[in-house]
Amino acid sequence: PHLLIIRLSALGDVAMTVPVVRALAGTYPQLRISVLSRSWARPLFEAMGPQVGFVEADVRWRHKGIGGLLRLGRELRRMDITHV
Repeated sequence: PHLLIIRLSALGDVAMTVPVVRALAGTYPQLRISVLSRSWARPLFEAMGPQVGFVEADVRWRHKGIGGLLRLGRELRRMDITHV
């Protein structure tokens, strides 16, 4: 199983997901977890080990507008995500 967690909002909201992701990773070692957020949130999730990955949503440039959202969707589909 591969879980995608999406948090694009404020720093406090993203930071509150850190203990949840850590608990999930510890409880379910077979679960792959990817966190989709903005680039500034990467350091919060990098040190969690190989089980937890980070996907950057570049909403100002690469993933801006409808075309950008479609591009992001294609990138996420390639990751074989089973749960969101």
